[in-house]
Amino acid sequence: MAYEWPGAAYLMMGLVGIAGISAIVGGAAYIYITVGSLLWGKRLDSGATSPNFTQLQRATPTAIAQTYGSAGFAAPGTFVLAMVFLVAFILYYFINWKYLSTRWALS
Repeated sequence: MAYEWPGAAYLMMGLVGIAGISAIVGGAAYIYITVGSLLWGKRLDSGATSPNFTQLQRATPTAIAQTYGSAGFAAPGTFVLAMVFLVAFILYYFINWKYLSTRWALS
């Protein structure tokens, strides 16, 4: 009983495979960097202060600096990226339900 899946199904399965591999690589990189910094990182001097003094200047923020961002967001790029992922998830969810509804003969 062979069933030929449509091309979009193979595309979605390929995207899941690519995302899974990138998640594994990202997780391995995170663990390598974290453990590597603990094992082979430079040790900081505990309690040592720098001989150089850095003067911090407090300037009054201008009107442009106070309203920076898109519609009051401090990080508009992060919001846009989150919305892209949300839309991709919604599309993936409904496409999978469409395929499932064609497989279940409920009448």
